[in-house]
Amino acid sequence: MKTPGHFSAAINNAIIIPAIETSLNEHHDQLMTVIAGTPSAGRSDETDLETTFVRLYTDFKGGDLSQTFERAGVAAGDAQSGLLEAALAAASEKLTLPAAVIRRTPNISAHKQQRLYDRIRAKVAQGPDVARTLIPLHPRESEAFQSYADVLELCHEIILGIDTSKNLHRFHALIARRWMLGLPLPQIIDEQISRNTTKPVRTTIRNTLDLIEGDIRFQAVRLFGCYSALLVYALDSAGLVDMVSSIPSLPLYLEIGASDKTMISFISLGLSRVTAMKLNEMSARKDLDTAGALQWLRTRPLEALGLSPLLLAEVRAITTISLPN
Repeated sequence: MKTPGHFSAAINNAIIIPAIETSLNEHHDQLMTVIAGTPSAGRSDETDLETTFVRLYTDFKGGDLSQTFERAGVAAGDAQSGLLEAALAAASEKLTLPAAVIRRTPNISAHKQQRLYDRIRAKVAQGPDVARTLIPLHPRESEAFQSYADVLELCHEIILGIDTSKNLHRFHALIARRWMLGLPLPQIIDEQISRNTTKPVRTTIRNTLDLIEGDIRFQAVRLFGCYSALLVYALDSAGLVDMVSSIPSLPLYLEIGASDKTMISFISLGLSRVTAMKLNEMSARKDLDTAGALQWLRTRPLEALGLSPLLLAEVRAITTISLPN
């Protein structure tokens, strides 16, 4: 009988192996460039190739490379596998990050993770006071925007290879914070329309939707996730373990568009983000777990919440559910 771990591994391989096959067969030269850690002209973000590199590298370090080659249709001992293994061995000489840490962000090159870690580690080495400034703030804190801008500036420079003088990181930090605070998408769109009065409204709407899905809910999740994983390792390595618990779950907040525990609990119960945001505004407490959030709903006169009939029906349906013990 297969365990859940075997089942998850099988699913992971089913997703990863075709990507490896494509990288090996169609982009071999570019893959070798990524493994070597050489910046490539014209492509600042090579997610598929970097994902393949991280998988091959961590399997190389774990002694599983031959099995991965076999699943990807690469014959052991042939010229291609030999070149790849030699390239991975050369990369290993440059990398100090453990493979287990690198694999926590499987879609960012190990070389880029190493460069980002080196910058973080240098700051942590200056002592606890400096190390504490590296911890991103919760979206509700007044200095959160600058905190996110600092993190994204570092990630844009090292991971994406973006010219940070254009301040794209500041714009993304602004939108990311507003999204995590739970602002409704229509409100964010309206703000963008007001900022871009010379553009057609339809274009701004489309661009804003792309911004939220692509730059915030994918790219920023990826960057903050990588930064947080490396920060945790740097703090642990420096003996500052007590600081780790204060790192907020920004990748989660960015994914769901909420950062108050109460709003997250409402969403976990099955409510839409719009409804959860409205209820969160009404709740005096922002730290309710799912049981507490459900109890809060059950003790409210629902008609007095001022919700539209559609949202009210959504809430009524939730109040009848039973949570597992």
